[in-house]
Amino acid sequence: MKKIILAGIILVSALGSHAQEQQTHSIQVNGIAKIDREVEAYLIDFSISVEHGESESKRSFEELKRSFFTKAKEAGLNESQFKEDKLGYQALQYFREGSLYTFQTRSRDELLKAARLANGSVIAITSTRVKFKPVVKDEKQFETAFLNSREKAAIIA
Repeated sequence: MKKIILAGIILVSALGSHAQEQQTHSIQVNGIAKIDREVEAYLIDFSISVEHGESESKRSFEELKRSFFTKAKEAGLNESQFKEDKLGYQALQYFREGSLYTFQTRSRDELLKAARLANGSVIAITSTRVKFKPVVKDEKQFETAFLNSREKAAIIA
């Protein structure tokens, strides 16, 4: 019985080494190509919340909102660029009255002007995003990536 088990172990190990000898050798490399992406829009979310102010909390939400849009107009921003998002404000889980406004622009300068409107307490920036235009697939990009991978393979081989 011991001889049969020993013969089985030798047979299995011999088959395993035979399988290793038959492997083909290959090199796998990845190529890269730079893709330029155009910005479609910059977005910034402002929360106007009575909850976070100390001296300003004595003012009503409507007064804070009016003051915010007055400052925005003075900065050269149009009120139509701000979209109200009541549901987004509820997701912030603030308990007092307020609202969330999303500002959208294509200009970095306008984005910076809008960012200066936040005071860190009653008017706060809750998030920022950049929206890009879709990537256009180009044969040149594929060719550049292929040539890059060929160069890497030549270095390895």
